Amino acid sequence: MNILLTGSSGYIGRNLINHPFFKNHQLFFLTRKNSGIKSERHFQDGTVDELSNILSTLKIDGIVHLASFYIKQHTSHDVSNLIESNIEFPTRLIEAAKNTNVKWFINTGTLWQNFKSSTYDPVNLYASTKQAFQDILKFYEETTKIKIVTLKLGDTFGPNDDRPKILNLLIESNKNKKHLGMSQGEQLVNLLYIEDVTNGFCQLVDLLSRNSDKLKNNEYCLQACKTLSLKELVNVTEKVLNLHFDITWGFYKYREREVMSPPNNIPLLPEWKPNNSLEEGIKKAFFYF
Repeated sequence: MNILLTGSSGYIGRNLINHPFFKNHQLFFLTRKNSGIKSERHFQDGTVDELSNILSTLKIDGIVHLASFYIKQHTSHDVSNLIESNIEFPTRLIEAAKNTNVKWFINTGTLWQNFKSSTYDPVNLYASTKQAFQDILKFYEETTKIKIVTLKLGDTFGPNDDRPKILNLLIESNKNKKHLGMSQGEQLVNLLYIEDVTNGFCQLVDLLSRNSDKLKNNEYCLQACKTLSLKELVNVTEKVLNLHFDITWGFYKYREREVMSPPNNIPLLPEWKPNNSLEEGIKKAFFYF
C-alpha cells in the first residue's frame, strides 16, 4: 500500500514511521517544510487542488492524519491557528482524498473531547476543534466510499519525548534538584507507552486494509490497562527508578475543567491491547536512570 502520513515530525509520528509494519508498505510524509527527506512531499498552500495532485501522483491508498495544533489553554491569538490546523486543513485533505479515490482515512482524536465520559463535552478549545473536524468527517462517511475511523488518544509517554508531560517534568525536577508544586493529586491518569500507541495505529491500518467487519464503529480509543491517581503515579515512578521527587501536594488548585478521570464510554480498538505495563514503560523510557 501507498500510505500518506501527516504529523511525521511530532512525537507519535516520529515513532510511527520507524515501525516494522511499514517495511512492507510505501510511506510518504506530507509537510509544510521541505527537509529533503526522500519520501516527503512538501505543499505550499494546502489547497484542495494541490493536495489532490499530491495524492494522485503518489497513488495514495490510505491516510494517517496525525498533524494538529495543540495548546492546553488558548489565548485569542491561538484561535486562527487552531481552526486552520485542526479544521480547515484536514477538511481540504479529506476533500482531496475524495477526489482521488483514497480508500481509507485515519483521524487522530483526543479523549478530551469526552469530558466526564460524556458523548461530547470538550475540555478546551483544542478538543472542540478536534470534534468539529470529526463532525465534518461524518459527511464524508455518508457521501463517499472512504472508510473513516477516528482513533482517540489520552496521555502517552516514551523515550526521547520532548513534550512537557508529567513524567518528563518529574525527571527534570529530580535532575535539576528543583521543587515541584502540584495539585492535590487525586485526578486519575491513564498513561500509554509509545510502542503500544504505534502498534494501535498499525493495527487499525491493517484492519482497514483488510476491510475487516470487526470495525463496527467510526471511533475507537487506545488506553492503558492501569488507571491510577497522580499521587500513585508519582509513587510508582519513584519506586521503579529509585528516585525521590520533592513535591508539595495541594500547592495549586484544580483547574476549572480539570480532567479527574479518563472517559470510559469509548470502545477500545478491536484486536489491540497494550503490551507494556506502566512499570515496564517507565523503565524503557528512562532507562538512563
